[in-house]
Amino acid sequence: MINYLRFLILSSLFAVSSPFVFGQLPVNAPWEYDAPNRPVVLIEADRYVYTLGEYATADRILRSTIAGRNYNSAVTEFLVWEDRISGDQWFYNYLIGFSKEPIDISGEPGQLQTRTVGRKAQFKLFSNSAASGNPFPTELPSDTGLYAWRYELRNEDGTKTIARSYALYSIVDEIVEVQGDINKDILWSADNAYHLNGRVNVAQNSVLTIEPGTVVMGGTDELSLLNIESGSRIVADGEVTKPIIFTSDKPLGERATSDWGGIIINGDAPVNEPNAEGEGGTGRYGGNNPNHDGGVLRYVRIEFSGRIFSEVDELNGLTLQGCGDGTILDHVQIHHPSDDGIEFFGGTVNARNLLMTGCGDDSLDWTYGYQGKLQNLVMIQLFSEADKGIEADNHTTNFDAQPRSKPTIYNATFLGLAISQPDKAKQSNAILMRRGSGGLVYNTIFAGFGGMSAGIESVASASLHADGGLVVENCVFYQNFLLARTLSEKLPNEELVSRIMTDTANNNVFANPGFTSINPEKPDLTPMPNSLAANPPTIAEPPADGFFKPVTYLGGIDPTDPNGPWVFAPWTTYSPN
Repeated sequence: MINYLRFLILSSLFAVSSPFVFGQLPVNAPWEYDAPNRPVVLIEADRYVYTLGEYATADRILRSTIAGRNYNSAVTEFLVWEDRISGDQWFYNYLIGFSKEPIDISGEPGQLQTRTVGRKAQFKLFSNSAASGNPFPTELPSDTGLYAWRYELRNEDGTKTIARSYALYSIVDEIVEVQGDINKDILWSADNAYHLNGRVNVAQNSVLTIEPGTVVMGGTDELSLLNIESGSRIVADGEVTKPIIFTSDKPLGERATSDWGGIIINGDAPVNEPNAEGEGGTGRYGGNNPNHDGGVLRYVRIEFSGRIFSEVDELNGLTLQGCGDGTILDHVQIHHPSDDGIEFFGGTVNARNLLMTGCGDDSLDWTYGYQGKLQNLVMIQLFSEADKGIEADNHTTNFDAQPRSKPTIYNATFLGLAISQPDKAKQSNAILMRRGSGGLVYNTIFAGFGGMSAGIESVASASLHADGGLVVENCVFYQNFLLARTLSEKLPNEELVSRIMTDTANNNVFANPGFTSINPEKPDLTPMPNSLAANPPTIAEPPADGFFKPVTYLGGIDPTDPNGPWVFAPWTTYSPN
């Protein structure tokens, strides 16, 4: 087993240096921000959930991917197993097994092995298959619980983290089948996993509460979705190491967009469509309650979801229909949906720390009078079907309908395909205001879109600029193919768009924001310490209104957080399938 693991580790890296004696290593090394061309690290378990009865005999697999990406400094490797409930951590070393004291994966006791990261390689750290010869360590618990592996590349002396990835898994008592309507308050416990069998509606003013660490799988045999009807609530309040994961019921490597329908939350907040009917037949929504409370989504991940019925009827990763500002959205990732990441159909719901990765259409979409507040967003288009960064509408036919769509965004980063995969990029827009929508966008980075940096499609949208209803200030535009262009010669707004983008009073710039690393698998959009985004000449100060937080940077990632970028924390994923 030792020789096999040694081969796997060495096959992923090259230029092995001489080991050296090291002093006391930290258990959790702080993040190294000054690391241009940061290498890619991914670690994945073959599935998130094992039942208690099958765990001992299941063909458990832990895979890893490492790619150097021109990172030239020496690194050290660490593999850590963690009990996510108790917090106990064990470092794994191929010579001695597990150790409570920090030790790297391949050095001999008392020594630290340094390496140079090489070309991209994928390999199995552990596998219980008969042919592997390298099964999961028997010391690991097989009881019901929440567990994780952490794989780190640290610097030469093991004191700072260069790159990391997490593989979360659970052992549960059983997988509970769920179907039909939920008509009473109910709790889903992390001791079990839950399988949505078809359309599940939370109805009759009921509350669905989901414990931190719970996994919910959407069935793929027929369209499965979770629909929170107006008047009902979902309380999915996870934690950074115990996210609530909504995913496909297929195993790693077989998951894809549209495996299941996603999550829909309906409410009675104001919308400008009097006969609003939910996407996919998910019910009526809208009303006169701007403070509607649809529940909590915090440290929640929604994967491989969405469904396209027609050009005008589509389920997104997360669909918010008439949700009010009593609803909490905080640290939510939408990964690889077939349509938009999040679409806001009216309402006043606010959100912070939203991560969109691999959306099939637009990353952020709104219509029907959406008026919420958004801060710290990161939208990464990883696949060729991706379209716009922001698609903004007020109303499909009545461009002046009230309430008018006019959300406020502070600090977001939108990365299009053109910056890393120009041969796959569409002529898509970084931001498009149309059909009467306004919007206030500050401190935001738009990079790598194949079409416009910004566009205004309608006179109804253009007219809002004079009264402060359409603002783009203190933003950075980088490697977008076109500065500005309208989609219709009948609505010539190029002059206005150019003025908004280039007027010195708006403090917009066309320059490199200073991302740490751009690659198709796992971009690091954290600004480098001396970059434009980390040290902007000017910044738009968010209002002190109880929601927005003060910032000193541009884009959606704080380049000084000692815990590392929030987009790489344990609750996130970058798995392609």
